[in-house]
Amino acid sequence: MGHLLFAFAVDLAHDGGFSEQSRGIVQSLEAGKGGFVSACAIRSGVVAVREEYSFKPAGRQSEQWEPAEGPDGWHTVLIGRLQERAVAARCLSLPPDTSDAAIYAAAYGKYGENCDEHLLGDYAAVQWHEERGQVRFARSSMSLQPLHVWRDGSRIVAASLPRSLIAAGLEPRIDQIMLEDSLLLNFSDARRSWYQGAHRVAAGSFEVHTVGRCSTRRSFSLKCVKPVRFVRDEEYVEALDEHFRRAVVAESEGIHRPAILLSGGFDSQCVTSYLAGAGQFESPIETFTSIPQTGYVEPEKPYSFGDEAPYVRALAKQYPQLNPHFITGADRPFGSDLAEIMRLGGWPMRNESNLHWIHGSYEQAAGIGCDAMFAGAAGNATFSYDGLTGYPTWLREGDLGRLVVELRARRDDPRSLLRKFLALAVMPHLPASVRDTIQQRRGRDSDPFESWCPMKASHAEYSGALDRALAAGFDPRFPALRSSREWRASAFEEMLNQAAEIELAFRLHHGVPSRDPTLFQPLVEFTTGIADDQYLRDGEDRWLARRLLKCRVPEIVWREHRIGRQSPDWALRFQRDRQALLAELQRLRNDSQLAGILDLDRLEGDLRDWDGSEDTAGLWKQKVHSGVSRALSTARFVRYVERRNVGV
Repeated sequence: MGHLLFAFAVDLAHDGGFSEQSRGIVQSLEAGKGGFVSACAIRSGVVAVREEYSFKPAGRQSEQWEPAEGPDGWHTVLIGRLQERAVAARCLSLPPDTSDAAIYAAAYGKYGENCDEHLLGDYAAVQWHEERGQVRFARSSMSLQPLHVWRDGSRIVAASLPRSLIAAGLEPRIDQIMLEDSLLLNFSDARRSWYQGAHRVAAGSFEVHTVGRCSTRRSFSLKCVKPVRFVRDEEYVEALDEHFRRAVVAESEGIHRPAILLSGGFDSQCVTSYLAGAGQFESPIETFTSIPQTGYVEPEKPYSFGDEAPYVRALAKQYPQLNPHFITGADRPFGSDLAEIMRLGGWPMRNESNLHWIHGSYEQAAGIGCDAMFAGAAGNATFSYDGLTGYPTWLREGDLGRLVVELRARRDDPRSLLRKFLALAVMPHLPASVRDTIQQRRGRDSDPFESWCPMKASHAEYSGALDRALAAGFDPRFPALRSSREWRASAFEEMLNQAAEIELAFRLHHGVPSRDPTLFQPLVEFTTGIADDQYLRDGEDRWLARRLLKCRVPEIVWREHRIGRQSPDWALRFQRDRQALLAELQRLRNDSQLAGILDLDRLEGDLRDWDGSEDTAGLWKQKVHSGVSRALSTARFVRYVERRNVGV
C-alpha cells in the first residue's frame, strides 16, 4: 500500500535548501486522523510521509524511513494505492509482496515517462534524481490523491496538502481567478489552485522539473478511448458485468468491514449488489442513506422523489447481509463541520448544504469500525449514462432513421416531431450565443445570476470570468452537449478536479477512506467506448444499466424513471438556520473584497423573501440552497485562508 500524505521540498540548484523550514514541513502532515509521520533528509531538501490511518496513536515516528530507489537512480514515493498490484508486479518480474512505490519505480525504469499507461490505481507519485537535478510528479488517470506544487526559482515544494506549501514559505493568499471561476462553477482549469503562486498536477498527467524548465504532459484522455462494438446487444451487458466484478475486486482489496453511501438510484444500488454478491466479507455491509427529517412533506414533483428509504429497504430484503442506517442530519446546522474540514484539507467544500448526512454517515461508519466507505459517484458518467446525447450524435453522423425512431419513442414528451428534432438534435450544435437568444425569446432563459450563482453579474463580466468560461468551452447555463464524449469529459473534469481535496479532508476528519468502483479505469474506458444506442433504445434511457440491474436489484429500482433528490428536506433546515445565515450575509458587507464580488443584496433579498417552502419548479432551491450556501461556504474559506476578521 502507499502512504496517506506526503510533503517534498528540494532546491534543484543546491543553493540553501530548506533547513529552516524542514521541521514545519514535516509537522504540516500531523493534523487529523492518520498514522505515523516519517521523514528523511535528501540533498538540499526533505521528504516526509504519513501512514494510512490505523488504531495506532498518531504522531511522529522515531524509526527511519526510506523512499524506493530504482536501478536508474530515481527515488520514488507513492501516495494512495495501486490496483491489481500482483498483476503489475508479475509483469515487471517482481515478487508479489513488492511495495507499491517499488513497483512504480520499476515501471518507470522499464517504460519511462509512459509508465502511468501501464499501471492502474488511485495514486500520486513523486520522483527525484539527485545527480540529474530532476523532479517528476504524476497522478493516475482517476486519481483522488491531490498533488499541490509551489515553485520559487530552483526551489520546489510538492505536497498532498496546501499547508505544507505554506510551511515551506508560500504566502497564503487566495487566487482571484480561482475564486471567480468556482463561483461560476467553471472548474475547467485542472491545474489552477486556490492559492496564489501554487498549482496542482491534474489527474491523468505528469510534469518534470529541472533547474530552468518545467514540462507537462497528459498520460490519459477520454478522447483517446477506443470504440467498443459487439454484434449482439447481450454482449454489452455480459462484458459490463465482467468489468464491474473486476472493479469491485480491485476496490475491495485490503478492506474487511465495508460501508457504502446507498441511495435509491442505480449507481450505489449496483455497487452494493456486487459488494454483497461477492461474498468476500465476513462482517455485514453497513449502508448509510439520507432520509428527510420529521416534518417533511413530499411536494408535487412528477419527475423526482425525496424519500429513498423504500428502495434501500427493498435491496436489504434481497441481500440480508446489508445492515441499513438512515441518516437525517437534523442535528447538524449549516456548516457544522466546515471549519474543521477547512483546517484539515485547506480547501473549500462543494455543495456544503448537502454534506450534513454524509458527515453523519462517515461519523457513524468510523464509530462502528468500518475501514472504507464505498460509493458510486461516477455511475451517471459510466454504466448508467442516459444516452440523451444520442440525438445530436445521430444527426451529426447522418443516422436519421435511428434519430426519428428515438424522437418518436420519447417518454412523456408531447411535442411534435419537428419541435423535438429542433430542441434535442439541432440545438446542441448551435453556438452558445444563438442558443441563449432562442431561449430568451422563448422565455426559458435560465440566468445563473438570478438563481444559483452568488456572484454579481457585473463582476463576472468585467473580471473576465465569463470570457474565461467561454474560452474554455464552459457554459454556466449547462445546455445539452453534442456528444457523449464531450459530456463525459466535462463530468470527469469537474469530478476529478474538485473531489480529490474534498475526499482527503473527509478522510482526515473521520478516518475512513473512500472507494468507488465506478472510477476504475477499465470500467470507465469500456463504458465510454460504447455507442449511444446501448444507453438509449426505443425511448428507454439508461438502457444498458437497466438490463444489467434487472436481476441484481429490486424491480422498483431498475424500473424507476424518476430521479432521487439530494437533501429533499433542505427547506426545513434553511428555515431553522435562516436568521443566522442572514446575519452572516450582513456581516460580509464589512469585507470589501467579498462584498465587491458577491451579490449580497440579491442573496439577502432571496433569503428574506423566501416563504420557507419548496416550490415545484425548484427556483427557490437554486436561490437559497445553492446560491446562499455557496456564497457563505466560499466566504468562510477565503477568510480562513487569509486570516481575515470581518466580525463573522
